[in-house]
Amino acid sequence: MSSSLDIGFYETDFEDWEVQSRHFPSKVGGRPAWLDLEHLPAPEVIACPHCGQPRVFLLQVYAPDNEVTEAFHRTLFLFICKSDSCWNSEDKPVLVLRSQLARDNLFYPSQPPEDGPGWRPDIVPGVHCPVCAVCGARGDMRCGRCRSVSYCGQGHQKLDWRAGHKQQCGAEGEQRSNVKWALGEGLLVMEEEPDTEEVDDKEEQRLRSMVEMGDGVEAGEEEWEEIERGQKEDKVMEKFKRRIQRCPDQVLRYERRGRPLECSAQTLQPPPPCPKCGGQRTFEFSVMPQLLSELGLSDTCDNGGLDWGSVHVYTCDNSCSVKGYVTEHVSVQDFELSNIPGTDKPQ
Repeated sequence: MSSSLDIGFYETDFEDWEVQSRHFPSKVGGRPAWLDLEHLPAPEVIACPHCGQPRVFLLQVYAPDNEVTEAFHRTLFLFICKSDSCWNSEDKPVLVLRSQLARDNLFYPSQPPEDGPGWRPDIVPGVHCPVCAVCGARGDMRCGRCRSVSYCGQGHQKLDWRAGHKQQCGAEGEQRSNVKWALGEGLLVMEEEPDTEEVDDKEEQRLRSMVEMGDGVEAGEEEWEEIERGQKEDKVMEKFKRRIQRCPDQVLRYERRGRPLECSAQTLQPPPPCPKCGGQRTFEFSVMPQLLSELGLSDTCDNGGLDWGSVHVYTCDNSCSVKGYVTEHVSVQDFELSNIPGTDKPQ
């Protein structure tokens, strides 16, 4: 049976124009290629709820909804905090935002963009709303000296000052920040998941009356629960690894209204309804742990810090009307500790 699921790969060979807003990219790292160029999310929305620092842009997925006129253009944006300590909280510091526009809108022509750097170079962030020189988020603060450079807050203003703006301040011409804030930029290239013959799980024999432990002692209830729990965890992990082996380099799995590929026996709670329209939220995509390695983030995963098994994103099934950006639901699923000895963890 043909798969309806798309998988994404991190591609670092690209032209600058390919990751700009005017070309509606799906991309990883760098600055966000905002869709709505005027009503950007406020800095306090982007800030980590634990440390208060700006979250870094992780990726965005361009996913139009052909059933909704107001979602002719539709993009989902993910942000994460890079602080290990913030990931030790049950409330993971991941933010997902949805933005959408009708075909006729204030920012883009109704016709598809033309490939190449020369098409509509006037469509850029910063024209309708000031953006931070460091991270590309909304910049409500300006340099008090030159008044020509914007920032999302004092933290990034100080970083930019030390990185070179002190010398550039007041100089003529365009001023670019030298702060190395963003994650490594790349295109998110989507392909249909290849078909392979599924291997059926063998039925586990649970003949409790015939199984004894140790010197003929029958297993107690707690022992049986532990055995059954371990078997369930192993089955889930084996299914996860077999499916990933179709394309080991995948960093994203996209299947709107599908089911997430679970990486552990941890029960996924149903997402809350959309706070705007009250409708249900359905699964849209998962970010895979391979992206941690691609971006060099796995090097910081000490003491249970910045790490994940899968990041599952759920969005309003109705693609309800949005002015600017609205928060959607994210569920971070971790690997079972008993199932991730060093060499077995997907890379």
